[in-house]
Amino acid sequence: MTNPSEFFGFRIILPPEAHSVAEKFQRYQDNIQKGKQVYRNSLAVYAVNLYLHHLGFDTDLEASNSWDYVWQTLMDTADLEIKNYGKIECRPVDSNAELIHIPAEVWFESNYCIAVEIEDIATEAKLLGFIEKTITETISRSQLHPLAELPELLQQEIQNTQLNRWLEGVFDKNWQITEKVLAYKREKIALGTARSNRKHPPISRTKKIDLGLLFNRKSVALVITIQPEIENKTNILVQLIPMDRDEYLTPGMRLKVILESDTAEIKAREADNIIQLRFIEPSQSKFTVQISLGDTVITENFTV
Repeated sequence: MTNPSEFFGFRIILPPEAHSVAEKFQRYQDNIQKGKQVYRNSLAVYAVNLYLHHLGFDTDLEASNSWDYVWQTLMDTADLEIKNYGKIECRPVDSNAELIHIPAEVWFESNYCIAVEIEDIATEAKLLGFIEKTITETISRSQLHPLAELPELLQQEIQNTQLNRWLEGVFDKNWQITEKVLAYKREKIALGTARSNRKHPPISRTKKIDLGLLFNRKSVALVITIQPEIENKTNILVQLIPMDRDEYLTPGMRLKVILESDTAEIKAREADNIIQLRFIEPSQSKFTVQISLGDTVITENFTV
C-alpha cells in the first residue's frame, strides 16, 4: 500500500467531474442552504474517495447515502462506503473554521470521520485528519488524529468480519448460508439457535475451513450465528462442525474464543460431531476465533 504521506501533503486536486457531480446533486434541492450543504458534502466525499483509491482501498460511491439524492434530502449525509468494511464520514470544513460539525444523525453510521477543508473557490480539498467515533456535534481541529494513521486502522478493520453488516444483509462471499452449506446438520444447528425470537431472528453464516495435511486434508465448517439482544448487545454462537455428513471432528481439536474481557475454549472428544461456544458481546467490540490442533492454529477476527 502506498505511503499516505506522499500523497500531495493531503491536498487533493478536485477535477471538473467533482464539481459536475456536486452541482447535479445540488439541483435536486429546492432549499438554497440545503443545496449548498449537499454541494460541499459531495466535494468532501469525492476528495476522500480519490484519496482512498490512491491508497488501494476499494470504495463504492453508489452504495453511499451521500450519493443518493433522497438521502441527501432527508439527512446531512457525507458518507463513503468502503467495500468489506462499511461507511466512513467525510465532513467539510471552512478554511477559517476552528470547529468541525458532525451531526448527531450520523454518529452511529461510521467508526471514523475525516475532516475535509473546502475552500470557497474549491479547486482543491485538504484532508486535515480524522477522529474515531464521536458522540458530540462539534470537535476542534486540535482533536484530529494525523491522517497517516488511518490507512493501517482501516486495513485492520477490513480484515475483521463485520458482524454488524450481517444485520444489514451484507455478507462477504466467503460466508455462505448455513442451511445450504450444512443441510444435513440443520437439526443440530437449530438446537444451537433455540433462543430465537420473532423480533430479532438469528442470522447464521458458515465458512469452510481447509485444514491441510495435518488434518488429513479434511475440512470443517465454522458456523457463526448472531442475534441482537437488548442494550446494543449481540448473542453470538460459534460452532465447529465437520463438512462431511459421516465425519467426526478430530479428537483434540480445539475451538477458542478470545474476547476483549475473557477467553473460552472447548476441545473435541472422541465421536464429537460438533463443538460450540456461546457468549454475549456489546456493539463495536472485537473477538478472535481460533481453531487449533497441536501447533497448527487458524485464526478468524470479528467485530460485533
